[in-house]
Amino acid sequence: ETFPNVRMIRNDARNYLTGIDDRYALIVSEPSNPWLAGIAGLFTSDFYRLASDHLTDDGVFVQWIQMYSLSPENARMILRTLLDEFPYAEVWESIPSDLIVVASKRPLNLTKDWQQQLMRNKERWQEYAEKLWLYQPSDLLAHRRGKIAGDVEGLSQSRNSDDLPKLEFTAPWSLYVDTLGPNREWLARFFDEGNPRDEAEMAAARARYLAEGGLLEEADAWSRRAQLEGQSLTIALTRGKVLLQMGDA
Repeated sequence: ETFPNVRMIRNDARNYLTGIDDRYALIVSEPSNPWLAGIAGLFTSDFYRLASDHLTDDGVFVQWIQMYSLSPENARMILRTLLDEFPYAEVWESIPSDLIVVASKRPLNLTKDWQQQLMRNKERWQEYAEKLWLYQPSDLLAHRRGKIAGDVEGLSQSRNSDDLPKLEFTAPWSLYVDTLGPNREWLARFFDEGNPRDEAEMAAARARYLAEGGLLEEADAWSRRAQLEGQSLTIALTRGKVLLQMGDA
């Protein structure tokens, strides 16, 4: 598919930014895994500072962070390093094993009609919906973990930098370690405990999303929460679907 307003530049992205003065409304960083040679340099405070310098005042920086084969300490260090340069962020999940951090130098606010804006291109929305297990527009919020700010407590106090590239040397230690469970545990403590946003339909949507991702214990907990918050056909169907996938007919 060709986009006439897109210019493809084949270059090292970090080096390219170093040599230009252009500023962008959006920069997305989805490199490979940080245990690969040279990749950890795209998770440093120096790179985030460079990206910040090339964003407009209202610009947004988006960072992918894996939750698999990455220790919780390293995951929290990446987030801590990012927040030093972008003090306002929202944490989302594309799938249960991948975080998408949407960050900015200014507060981020979802407008009331943002879902309608996303759905204006129905063909493109359907394409995304099938990939992200979205059965209705409100299901998109099931992927949202919550807001996080630069002054937050509870993250790592370590930073990853060019001068002290901790991630480059510690990431390989977790290459064959199952870290998804421990990472999801600290995320749950960080974002879910005491969180008042869990309305019934929202909890049901999150249960469906987690069930599709194969995390049945989490899906079970969220579907139970939905039942406690309210009753509807959607909630009942969600609970039934989770139970069937768990083998409880």
